[in-house]
Amino acid sequence: MGGKLANNKGSLVEIVWLDAAGYIGEELSNAVPCRCKTVGWLMSTDRLSAVIASSLYDDTTGDFTVIPTGMMVSFRVIEGDGNE
Repeated sequence: MGGKLANNKGSLVEIVWLDAAGYIGEELSNAVPCRCKTVGWLMSTDRLSAVIASSLYDDTTGDFTVIPTGMMVSFRVIEGDGNE
């Protein structure tokens, strides 16, 4: 998945990933990771993670989510070719 991610920097993407979860007083069979879907502009990637922005501000700051590649289930380009 890493190479595919790197080729799409700047694109609007959707990443489905599994997050850690804690369960108290639950049956063991209910203790599973939480499936998450995050949408944003792909800002950077490396072999360990991808960074996507849900908001970008004029002063070059933004709201960023870092998703470890090992937690990713799927990756989809919504819009863009990575050259935006």
